[in-house]
Amino acid sequence: MTTIHQDIDDYHAWLRTQCEAGVARLPGWQIRRLAPDAHKLDLHEIGEDALGKPLLRAMAADLAAVHAADRHSAAIAPYLADQPEGWLEASIVHAAGLVKADFEAYGKA
Repeated sequence: MTTIHQDIDDYHAWLRTQCEAGVARLPGWQIRRLAPDAHKLDLHEIGEDALGKPLLRAMAADLAAVHAADRHSAAIAPYLADQPEGWLEASIVHAAGLVKADFEAYGKA
């Protein structure tokens, strides 16, 4: 006879193997590995050289993994393919300007 505790232990073991295999999405769940030393990036600490395309690609891949779990994810690739050259960089500059303006307004409040 299987106990509820055995079922939970089996499920946790299965879930660990899924995570180790890189499976990050299960129905209704987004699974993310967190390191005990994970913390927010301090852009001053990592230096300006690290703020280029490799960091942007890593951040985009992480965000894409979240959106790939959505049932409408098949529409993402065609949408991205239809965007003009440089659209992402332009969007980043625009968003950074909005964040900076908000930050400055907050400082004056």
